[in-house]
Parts: sequence; C-alpha cells; structure tokens
Amino acid sequence: MAANANKIKEDANKELAAAVPAMEAAADAVNCLDIKMLQELKGFGSPHDDVVRVCAAVLIMKGEKNTTWNSAQKMMGNPQKFKDSLVSFDANNIAEKVTN
Repeated sequence: MAANANKIKEDANKELAAAVPAMEAAADAVNCLDIKMLQELKGFGSPHDDVVRVCAAVLIMKGEKNTTWNSAQKMMGNPQKFKDSLVSFDANNIAEKVTN
C-alpha cells in the first residue's frame, strides 16, 4: 500500500512540475498588461477569433456561462478592476466542473 501511495505522490509531483512553468508564464503575461491595452482590447468591435477564444476562456475560468464577446467586453468594463481580478485569481481552486 505504501508503494502505491508513493507512486501516486510521484505522479502528482511530475504533473505539478509540468504545470508550474505554464502558471508562471500566465502570471508574467498578466503582469505585462497595462490599462491602456485593456481599454483598447475592450473597444474592439469585432476582434480576431483568437482574442474571442482567450476572452471566452477567461470568462469560463471565472465561472461565467455566457462567453460571447459582448460578455467579455462587460467583464473588462473597468480595466483596472479586471486586471486586479486576473492578478488575484486563485488558479489552485478552480471548480472541477470548469477544468473537465
């Protein structure tokens, strides 16, 4: 039984080690955003599909069901508050239904 527990622990540590660089890259990406960039982004009338997908992913991570561009613009309504919410986002406690 101890061998099985050690194997599970080892597998979990490998997965965590693989995830850490992605989490650090995401934090760096958020930190490089400035308010003017976010104001410009929310002002786009019809952004590239990749922009819409990223914003939809953020909405999903925040637990929103409506992932339209209009919802994304509302989410960014106050750019400073939006950035603060990204900086303080607790990625360690995302609801399981969101990640599945």
